[in-house]
Amino acid sequence: MYEHLATFPGGPPNAHHIQLYSEWAKHEWGMVVTGNVQVAPNHLTLGRDIVLPTGPALSEPSEQDLLPFCRLADAIHGLKDQTNSVQVRNKTLAIMQLNHPGRQSSNFIGGRWPLQPPLAPSALRIGVGSTRTTGFMGELVNKLMFQTPKEMSKTEVQGALNSFVQGAVFASRAGFDGVQVHVAHGCKFIIYSVIEITT
Repeated sequence: MYEHLATFPGGPPNAHHIQLYSEWAKHEWGMVVTGNVQVAPNHLTLGRDIVLPTGPALSEPSEQDLLPFCRLADAIHGLKDQTNSVQVRNKTLAIMQLNHPGRQSSNFIGGRWPLQPPLAPSALRIGVGSTRTTGFMGELVNKLMFQTPKEMSKTEVQGALNSFVQGAVFASRAGFDGVQVHVAHGCKFIIYSVIEITT
């Protein structure tokens, strides 16, 4: 899922997210998984992604760093902001979806300078090696929006893995009940490594 509600070019959850998830909380679903929460601010999908903080704000976050994410977890749990009366917490599990879009980070709104290639596990552009045919227009859109990514070095792979692990710890500190690791876009190797690191 992708809400497309953050500020451009990406940022923390804001009042739009809180309003949306608070509405869903009224129905007390068993589990709510957030939309994409990017672990790298220079790898966005459509430019208005929720993005985790970086550096010390991720590894050793202050209350201020955590606050927007705490509010999102509280909204999923059916709790109100300080300005409203506090409700009894629902039983809904709040799950943060951690994501790195890899080769699906677009040219112009992907959080990088235009035409700077995204990092991905391999140097395969979107659509290359696909068994489905996209037709002329689909191929044209793919070529305009996405470019051939730069294959990650071992150091860059480890950096991405560390971002996922730190993101999971950050989510826990913010009050989320768990994380979902989004492993599309050619990044399936990450799930196995995150499980190995965290278990």
